[in-house]
Amino acid sequence: MKNLHSLMKRYGKGLLVCLAAAVGAAVMLGSTCSVLNKAPSVPVISGPSAGVVGVPVTFKATATDPDGDSVAFQFDWGDTGTLTWTSPVASGETTAVAHAYSDSGAFAVRAKAKDAKGKASGWTAERALSVLAKAAGAYPDSVYAEIPIPAGGCAGAITPDGKYLYVASGQGSMKVTPIRLADRTALPAIQLESDPNDIVSSVDGAHVFVTLDDADKVLSIRTSDNTIDHEVSVAHRPQRLAVTPDGQLLLATVIEPYPGYVLFLSATDLTVVDTMLAGGGPQTIVIDHAGERGYTNSVEGLMILDLDSRTIEDSVVSVPNPGEVGLSRDGAYLFAASQKDSGFVVVRLPDLTIERRVNVRDRFLRALVTTSGDDYLILSYQHGIKYVDMRAYAVVDSLVLGENRRALVVHPAADTVYMVGYKAAYLIGPR
Repeated sequence: MKNLHSLMKRYGKGLLVCLAAAVGAAVMLGSTCSVLNKAPSVPVISGPSAGVVGVPVTFKATATDPDGDSVAFQFDWGDTGTLTWTSPVASGETTAVAHAYSDSGAFAVRAKAKDAKGKASGWTAERALSVLAKAAGAYPDSVYAEIPIPAGGCAGAITPDGKYLYVASGQGSMKVTPIRLADRTALPAIQLESDPNDIVSSVDGAHVFVTLDDADKVLSIRTSDNTIDHEVSVAHRPQRLAVTPDGQLLLATVIEPYPGYVLFLSATDLTVVDTMLAGGGPQTIVIDHAGERGYTNSVEGLMILDLDSRTIEDSVVSVPNPGEVGLSRDGAYLFAASQKDSGFVVVRLPDLTIERRVNVRDRFLRALVTTSGDDYLILSYQHGIKYVDMRAYAVVDSLVLGENRRALVVHPAADTVYMVGYKAAYLIGPR
């Protein structure tokens, strides 16, 4: 202070002018810095158009900052939830944010971004989101019984009258076990010469057909007395089976030699009627309701087979090396397990358009079947079953059974399924 008074006496008003100029320059510099910091861009957001109560929906957001600052996001979900900011990410990096709704209804979702200096963008345009209620008893989710079977259960088939379940057991068991469903009793097993791969019922229920991979055979079992009455040697390594809707033909995929092919056998006596190429390593095969087309997986993609001309009609190569395939009950959609998507792909028929890729966080789905009305898709995975609400393509439930990815067999009379596990067949019905 003494020095300041001395300076004031010596330089007077000149010093005050200099001090004022210095302070003003500092203020202007800070103001200029504030003006130069630009807001990030309005985010680009993406997410589903539908969800289910209690099941998180995931939206993604991306924004860039002109100054290269890190960016955080705030989502307004359209409900009464608190608006919070995400952790900052680098400019241009995408952030995924999940939110679960407690009520059903129509909601509007929007988002904005702010940079590390606190400057915010405007809000995005609102995206409509329909949140659906989960219907009680809409799918079979309760285990009513466990029926012991020989170890190695791998496939199953129910006769059309719903009275018997036939379970194929491999991994050294080499058996087919008939189960009387009225009292859930396993009948004496039918001994085979090698492990079975697949089993299906004939249209009239008079036979079940079985493939024997190691023995290079297809055989039929007469259900009236559970006796093997026909068998045929085929080359090489028959895998999965399907019966045409008219009951006349049995189709079997064969994986060797490369490329694989499909065998056409008479369902009456297993006479080989014809063969056709079907891409590399075909496994699962399903047939449409009209019996005109077959669908199988190969290393090249999904193969569409013309069953009249017995040629490959088309393919969906954007699903590389698909796994299990299945049809919706109305025949309008084909489902294919996809390791790439950690879930499955929905293909609209007949134009073969991929409608949705659904990630259910499992790369090895074993079976895909739908409930009546095709409202829910039921998947068997490594430890049990997952349920996907097809209105929102969201996993809404799961049933852990501790069994490793086996077959799901739908009872013809109701939304009851049997899961074929390693040592038991599980009767699963609605609550």
